[in-house]
Amino acid sequence: MRKLHRTLWRGSDLRFSMVPTMSFLRALTSTARMVRHAPELGAGLPGDDQVLLDVPDERLGPALVAAALGDHGPAAALLAATREGAEWENRDRYTVRLATFALSRQDWLDSWLAAAPHHPDALLVKAELSVRRLWDSPARAERLRDAAPLIEAAADAAPRDPVPWRIALDHARGTRAAHTAFEELWAQAVNRSAHHYGCHVSALQYLSEAGGTARTASASTSPSRPPKTPCRDRWCRRCPYARPSRTC
Repeated sequence: MRKLHRTLWRGSDLRFSMVPTMSFLRALTSTARMVRHAPELGAGLPGDDQVLLDVPDERLGPALVAAALGDHGPAAALLAATREGAEWENRDRYTVRLATFALSRQDWLDSWLAAAPHHPDALLVKAELSVRRLWDSPARAERLRDAAPLIEAAADAAPRDPVPWRIALDHARGTRAAHTAFEELWAQAVNRSAHHYGCHVSALQYLSEAGGTARTASASTSPSRPPKTPCRDRWCRRCPYARPSRTC
């Protein structure tokens, strides 16, 4: 930041300097002009359709290759490792990638669910897939309600896992849930992982689309303070994914 400050400002009176900026613009325009008039510069470079962005890491790659062949074993082992090791950020990222792959190739997930219908990792991918599949529907708010039981099943199968609650937060955004319902989901999410990146992103997206109040924004962006929970039970009757609890 200090280096950037020295670049933009010069002199004891802090007058704005355009010299570095203009030099950069001249270099940029001259480069663009050279590229436009010299197509041979691109000779030998791979085509746009040959460039792979967001390459899977060394753990996810083999799981995707195996899934393409119809084998769910590596994916199951990968997600089990993240759950047992409480690698919540990796678990969320891998779940999203596997569910995205299942949008076009679902046979491996179907065989996994057929072999272990109550497996927490298979249920997690299924819940993420259900939300992603319905997200672009013109009747998204209505159709997403059918995914609520799948999210509940994933949360029930892995009580310590914050990822099902991140999916629940996305689901609440898609169904235009009320602020009070969203706050209950948020409390459940941060109780499991106060600094989970995916939950924070989902909360900010909800607030951005819903025009959140200052009170809700403060609660959603201050995970260092213990969230207010409605009861000691991990389910609250005010939560749209919960079973009723007598302790509420």
